[in-house]
Amino acid sequence: MNKLITLLMASAIALTATSCGGDSEPEIIDNSTTNVNVTINGHKFVDLGLPSGTLWAETNIGASTPYEDGDYFAWGETKSKTDYSEYTYKYGLYLNRTKYNLKDGKTTLDAADDAATTNWGTGCRMPSVEGLQELKDKCSCIWQPEYNGVSGCLITGPNGNCIFLPAAGAYCDKELLDKGSYGYYWSRAVYPGPDTYNLANHLLFGNDRFIPSAVLHRECGFLVRPVATTTVTTSSKNYTK
Repeated sequence: MNKLITLLMASAIALTATSCGGDSEPEIIDNSTTNVNVTINGHKFVDLGLPSGTLWAETNIGASTPYEDGDYFAWGETKSKTDYSEYTYKYGLYLNRTKYNLKDGKTTLDAADDAATTNWGTGCRMPSVEGLQELKDKCSCIWQPEYNGVSGCLITGPNGNCIFLPAAGAYCDKELLDKGSYGYYWSRAVYPGPDTYNLANHLLFGNDRFIPSAVLHRECGFLVRPVATTTVTTSSKNYTK
């Protein structure tokens, strides 16, 4: 059986699947007329109108459009590779992690280990579990089997602005699994507790689920969608970092 789905079923604790199915949406995302786009270090972010003020990047790391997959990363690594096994993992073998472990007690990635910060610069970071949960709680998350030629999840914020997350699957060892069926996106949080520092939290979605706090092995290769935080100057409606 598919290693990712099997491990998800075994490891997820008190998770509830939420459907992304729904009505059809426009074929092209266009937030250009809403004065909500923010460019940070040359990368475009979109204000979804979230209570936290979190901005979500328009593309994945390594992608030039919202519909491209981009690069895959093991959790806590900052470069893509071809083999996502525990033997190539930066932080050692399963049950013997050298960082973000029971001994050091670290549960959140340092900036130097955050793929968003290291690849896109200061001000950009990987999302928190709370940030992923906010998408579920405050946004419309609609599964799209063919959106501009790509399957994935269209996320529409309270203010009507959108981002699109391709369902690009994930790497286990050298094998790409679930492409076109599921999306796997890392958070910056390890899953703490005895024996569970071997896992990290991520967003999992597909036609039948939207889980903001799923857990899988840290050495797996997932996509990264950066986030940022800005403040709004209401008098001018311009955004600043």
